[in-house]
Amino acid sequence: MKAVFIDECKSKKFILVAVFVDLPRIPEIRKSLMCLRLKGQSRIHFVDESNPRRKSIVSSLTQHSFETKFFVSGAAGEAEARRKCLQAMIASLQPNIGYQIWLEFDENHIALDKTAISAAAASLGISQSIQFTHASARQQAMLWIPDALGWIMNRGGDWSNVLSELQHEVIHVS
Repeated sequence: MKAVFIDECKSKKFILVAVFVDLPRIPEIRKSLMCLRLKGQSRIHFVDESNPRRKSIVSSLTQHSFETKFFVSGAAGEAEARRKCLQAMIASLQPNIGYQIWLEFDENHIALDKTAISAAAASLGISQSIQFTHASARQQAMLWIPDALGWIMNRGGDWSNVLSELQHEVIHVS
């Protein structure tokens, strides 16, 4: 079974970031992430971190084993881009594996996410293999990873060199 942690970046173009982690690896990664918080910090949000902190966080991330898929959409409108990216993400799942999917909580996306994920899973006959939950990044530290990687992908430049150290795939969604 795998867990998938999802966040999006929408500064330049819509990017849905899906981080795939084998379930037994989660406690080790979560512990590492929790140790990276500064005193009084309830979560890591990459946009709020300084560049030296970002480099430290990235260095820690490269020590862990996970796979990342970036679903990039040029669709007009955030809702349509999100729907298409979620459908592509579900279509990318291996049918013989169970998945726990965690999406960052945003009241504006709950209904769309439920509809898009359920319809895509049903069309592929994998509804029984998928569970999905919305959670805040304060509740689910593993959501800090797609947040960081989305920021890096969106920022580009020297930051994008980090991606060469991580197992990742970029999927363009029409």
